[in-house]
Amino acid sequence: MAALSTLIIVGKALIGAAIGFVFPYPARTGLIVGAGLSQIGEFSFIVGQTGMSLGLLDATQYSLILAGAIVSITVPIIARAATQEAARHLAELGAGMLVRPELEGGLQILRNALLTLGFPPRRIQVFVDDIRGREVASGSADDEFALARKLSASEVDLEWLTVSADSEVAGLPIGRASLRGRSGVSVVASEHNGVVTGNPGPETLLAAGDRVAVIGRPDHLTAAAGLLGPHPSAPVTTAGSASA
Repeated sequence: MAALSTLIIVGKALIGAAIGFVFPYPARTGLIVGAGLSQIGEFSFIVGQTGMSLGLLDATQYSLILAGAIVSITVPIIARAATQEAARHLAELGAGMLVRPELEGGLQILRNALLTLGFPPRRIQVFVDDIRGREVASGSADDEFALARKLSASEVDLEWLTVSADSEVAGLPIGRASLRGRSGVSVVASEHNGVVTGNPGPETLLAAGDRVAVIGRPDHLTAAAGLLGPHPSAPVTTAGSASA
């Protein structure tokens, strides 16, 4: 299947480009023609069915043609655009992903500036994605970031918290610690000895020094930090007591 898909995408592109070079057009035109012809169209299904009815193809060969066609059609098209107008035009032509180098450079500068000012990284990413969606494509791209904007407006945030040795939940599994019931946060990841586990189960232990990624509102995060931090009844070592 991989060989057939490669033959379809690369082979057809080279043949189409070669045909374009025969005519007195710029090389760029030939390359565009080759890229446009690199997929199998729906007409191949009709040709395949005709071949089966004439006894030229069997069911296995026809299925192989269908599978190759589906793979070639689903290959995403990534394009580079220098201006907003060009990006919108490429999106209308079917480009699945658009890259604008000048815009990406500006967004990176903006992101670094906001990080320096202390803005939360997650909200910066939502803001940058919102700008990218509005600048690169049309209104349909805005819809893809609508959920992210709603999450940002709801003040849901993610934070990594460290389990203190004096925490009342240190040594307990996540299920028994009941972080969600007691603070309102959801545990989405944990880190133990440098190994990160996504979506840890209720049996995962909260060992001292481990880090857990929790998601929730600011007041939820504050409550979780209190549970994972030193217990209020834990003895506090001061400089005077240490010297004594």
